[in-house]
Amino acid sequence: MSDTNPASPWTGPELFRALQLKVRWNLPPEVLVEEALRNGEGSLTESGALRVMTGEFTGRSPDDKFTVRRPPSVEHIDWTSRFSHGIEPAQAEALTDRFARGAHEIPRLYGFQGFIGRGPHRVPVALITEYAWHSLMGHHMYVRPTEAELAEHQPDFTLLYTPSQRSVPDIDGTRSETVVLCDLENRLGVIGGTEYGGEEKKFFFYLMNYLLPLQGVFPMHCSANVGPAGDVSVIFGLSGTGKTTLSADPSRLLLGDDEHGWDEVGVSNFEGGCYAKLIRLSREREGMIWDAVNRPGSILENVPVRDGQPDFQDAAVENTRGVYPLD
Repeated sequence: MSDTNPASPWTGPELFRALQLKVRWNLPPEVLVEEALRNGEGSLTESGALRVMTGEFTGRSPDDKFTVRRPPSVEHIDWTSRFSHGIEPAQAEALTDRFARGAHEIPRLYGFQGFIGRGPHRVPVALITEYAWHSLMGHHMYVRPTEAELAEHQPDFTLLYTPSQRSVPDIDGTRSETVVLCDLENRLGVIGGTEYGGEEKKFFFYLMNYLLPLQGVFPMHCSANVGPAGDVSVIFGLSGTGKTTLSADPSRLLLGDDEHGWDEVGVSNFEGGCYAKLIRLSREREGMIWDAVNRPGSILENVPVRDGQPDFQDAAVENTRGVYPLD
C-alpha cells in the first residue's frame, strides 16, 4: 500500500494503482455469478438469473451522500438543496484513507473498467467492489470497453464500494454508519455500510450531473428510444412511473432506460444496461423486460422467489429491481 495519509489525500488514480494487484479485474459474467454463489451473495432462479437480497437497505440513502467541500466544485453546487450534504476535506480524506487501507484486508475484491457516457464526453472509470454481484452490475450497467480500449484504459474516476466498511459518525461527521462519499477534485468515491446496488449506479449519474453542464451538455433522468426515421423520444418521469416500460417499445430502438445527455449533436445514453423496477411485472404486458430479467447473468434485486420462480406480484419490497445489459 501507499504511504498516503490524510495529510496527503488519495486521488482516484492512486487508489486504482494501490489496489490494482489485489483486485480481480473484468471477470466475465458467468465467472462473477459463480463467485457470487460461492461467496453466499445470492442464489439462482430456475431461469439462471442471480437473485440477491440487500438486507437493511432496499433503496438509496440520500441523507448519507456527501460531497467534499473544496474548490472549484464548491462554487458550482447548490448547497441549499436538502440533498446537498457537504463534508470537510480533512474528514473526507481521513475516511477515504481508512477505507483504502481497509480494502486491502478484504479477502476478495472485484474490479470493472469501462466508461460512463459516450462520445467526446465519456468518462473512463474504475469500479472496485467487495461483492461479485456489484461488479456484475457494473459489467451490465456501464459502457464496456473494446479490447483495444481496455489495454490502454486509465480511469479518470475510481469508486470503491465495500459494504462491510462503515463510517464512524462521531469521527467522520456523517449521519450514520452508511456513507456515499464523492470527492470531485480528487476523482474518487467510497460507498460503505449498504449493499443496495442502486447506490453505485446513481453515484456515477451524480458525477455526470456535475461534469456535463460545465461542458455544455444537459444531463437528463429519462428513458429514450429511436424510431425508424431516426426520431428520438425522450421520456421523463420519477422512479417507478414507467420510463423503462415505455422505452422498451418493440417497434423502436432502445437507447436507454434512465440516464442520457443532450447536446448539439443529439441524445446519448450514459449507460450500457438497464435497472428496471420489477414490481408487478408480467410477461403479457412487458414481454421484453420479462425476457431480459429471466435469463442467465441477469440480476434480480430483492425479488421474492418461490420454488425457483420469481414472484413479481409480491409487494413486500416495493423497490424490486432487475439488472441486464442493453444487448
